Amino acid sequence: MKCRAVSCADRKAFERGLRAAPRRLSAYSFAQFVIWQGLYRVEWLRIDNAICAFFRDSLGSFMNCEPLGDRITSGIVEDAFAAMDRCNRNRAYSRIENVEENRIGFYRALGYEAVPKGGEYVYERVRLARLAGDAYKSKRAACNYFSRTYSAAYERYTPSRRKQCLDLYDRWADERAATSRDRIYTGMLKDSRSCIQIALRRPGALGLEGRVVTVQGRVCAFTFGYKLSSDTFCILYEIADLSFKGISQYIFRQFCQEMSQYRYINTMDDSGLARLQAVKRSYRPAMIVPSYIIQRPHA
Repeated sequence: MKCRAVSCADRKAFERGLRAAPRRLSAYSFAQFVIWQGLYRVEWLRIDNAICAFFRDSLGSFMNCEPLGDRITSGIVEDAFAAMDRCNRNRAYSRIENVEENRIGFYRALGYEAVPKGGEYVYERVRLARLAGDAYKSKRAACNYFSRTYSAAYERYTPSRRKQCLDLYDRWADERAATSRDRIYTGMLKDSRSCIQIALRRPGALGLEGRVVTVQGRVCAFTFGYKLSSDTFCILYEIADLSFKGISQYIFRQFCQEMSQYRYINTMDDSGLARLQAVKRSYRPAMIVPSYIIQRPHA
């Protein structure tokens, strides 16, 4: 079995595998396999007609999600772990991330253990679009302030805006790095730029929807997301110049209003960051979807 690099030409094959089972976790999107090529060598192969994608770095290889296909058997899982083991000096590095709770029993029956990781925040879209009631009073006020104060345009992203978006990200990341001593967080800021560069280059080929907010022709905020399932839209990135009061709340509400065909909005996890957790909880999630890592039991 030989792996090959993931490319945009593989989108149809991946999406057939992704449609085989409904998912709520954000990892189950073709875009997530491509954008992470900014940090990992992402390769895939078929094992008994299931797509197995491997993320490889200097430490070794792991799977960012389950094998994709109609029927995932014990043999497919064993062969996938064997493929990771061949790349890993330490077999403990072999694992499957982003496994949903209803799949844990299958893996435990095979002798693997499930380790909890951060859950993902899922909201009723209509509540985010309306921001009605006392619970959303401050967010509604922020949106109204931005609309009244600035002559802004909410527009579809085009690659002609790519440089402005990258410049905005760099300013945004520098401001956050300057106020944090957390090396993990500052490392995440650098990692995100590599992924955002890919998203900005060819969003349509990845199934991404992008929007920008401009003030006097200058990009002051941008956001990207994708269809996760028939009823859920996932917001992948949101970057805003916070010197414009209310701009973050404004672009988030506009995007949620626009995606009216979906019942739910997934905003992914909080990366273990207390500030981000507080913001995501303040929007009153309908559910927090648990996520697990599948690995061999450690002695």
